[in-house]
Amino acid sequence: MTVVPYCVADQLSTTDFLLTLHDRQRDVKLTICWDNASWHTCRAVKALLAEINAGREPEDWIITCLNFAPHAPEQNPIEEVWRQGKTDLRANPQNDATFEEFAARFVARLDEQKFDFAKLALYGDVRMI
Repeated sequence: MTVVPYCVADQLSTTDFLLTLHDRQRDVKLTICWDNASWHTCRAVKALLAEINAGREPEDWIITCLNFAPHAPEQNPIEEVWRQGKTDLRANPQNDATFEEFAARFVARLDEQKFDFAKLALYGDVRMI
């Protein structure tokens, strides 16, 4: 799993995140699973995807974004990632002095966790990175 923390969820953070993933995974076709938040579907994201995918046919796209209904774990595998991360933190409470400490612990937990979801098979040859 790749976690890149941002201070705000907006189109700039989203396009930066896509570029970061693309830079880290140059030899891999990426499928990004997102909810339909406005910053995931905005004009800037669409323009970036068009540039990265450079006129390729959809089956040859370098980055494909699947937009699911918000807060729909039955549909979106990433919702299960957040659920497992939060469940683990609740089961292992610590005395975090600040929200930043809590957030860092959450990100560290997700970074060390291996996720394998049967529902990913619904979307073809997809793996979590």
